[in-house]
Amino acid sequence: MKKLLWLLLLGFIFASCKDTVVQPDELVGNWQSEEIYANGKLQEDISKSTWLGIRKDKSYYKNYTAGNWSVDGKRLVLSPDGMSSTTLLDYKVVEHTKDRLTLEVVLTQRDYFMKFDGVDDNEQVTIVEKYRKR
Repeated sequence: MKKLLWLLLLGFIFASCKDTVVQPDELVGNWQSEEIYANGKLQEDISKSTWLGIRKDKSYYKNYTAGNWSVDGKRLVLSPDGMSSTTLLDYKVVEHTKDRLTLEVVLTQRDYFMKFDGVDDNEQVTIVEKYRKR
């Protein structure tokens, strides 16, 4: 009996540690950024300037770009259409609730189309975007 209890306890622990998969419908909506961080530093001048619209038809817009999106596990991939000069954005979904979304991406500031203090154009930057659903 003790072995069975231990097996159940271990099974519960492993099941609770497993990453949850992001369901596409959970991301659909209009999101406005509240905070944007570059290498851990809050970017106050741009924090509230990003709008992200994720549509059920798998299209998206992000400020002045548009294209298609997909979800794979905890990854959100934004693929701009051919008219856009931006690069593919491969985000890690750090947190999501019905009204909050936190995304993380690592790329150069040139690819992000934003200038950060003390960062070279080709230097890799970890960018965290925190959104609220509107």
